[in-house]
Amino acid sequence: LAIVYAYRGSTKSKIEQFDAALADFGRAIELDGRYEWAITRRGGLYQSLKRFDDAVKDFSRVIELGPPSVAILTRRGNLYQEMGRYDEALADYSRAIEVSGNRIGIIITRGRFYQELGRYEEALADFSWAVELNPKNAWAINNRARLHQKLERYEEALADFNRAIEVDRNDIEPITNRGKFYQQIGKHEEALADFNRAIELDSGNTWLVTQRGWYH
Repeated sequence: LAIVYAYRGSTKSKIEQFDAALADFGRAIELDGRYEWAITRRGGLYQSLKRFDDAVKDFSRVIELGPPSVAILTRRGNLYQEMGRYDEALADYSRAIEVSGNRIGIIITRGRFYQELGRYEEALADFSWAVELNPKNAWAINNRARLHQKLERYEEALADFNRAIEVDRNDIEPITNRGKFYQQIGKHEEALADFNRAIELDSGNTWLVTQRGWYH
């Protein structure tokens, strides 16, 4: 019966009947206190409703039922980040990395969070660790390139932008980012060439078209 209430709660949540959804999730959890899917879904609904303390309680309850999954640790980390509880967010990301066996996506997520906090060397360490684990991960390389650019380490930035593009020459993100980089350092012909290439890949991108327009 718990599963019936839980799925009905999920349906009601989708059609924005939030109070009814919470009631159904609550009933499902009363019937089965270890029903992780229902607890997680209710926590997610609490988060979307900005009821952050209630969301933390539900995510923490799932983690305590254990062993915690990478997904729930990352989700609570994201919630703590949204709440401004930064040390707890970092602790969850770090635990998720450990539980996952050093999953690259979570390492990059933690690196980006370090960057948001202005902890740039720790961010660089995470991006470099991700690149070491997979030298062809363009997302990790591109993130490191942008941080090098922010820190005005221009040679390192350009090397990483080039490397990310070599991984996938049809990936618009590093091409666009290299164009912005060239624009910043005054290499306008190179910037225009990158914007032209990016527009070839995404002709409907109005930002790129506007940037190219400055050169005509």
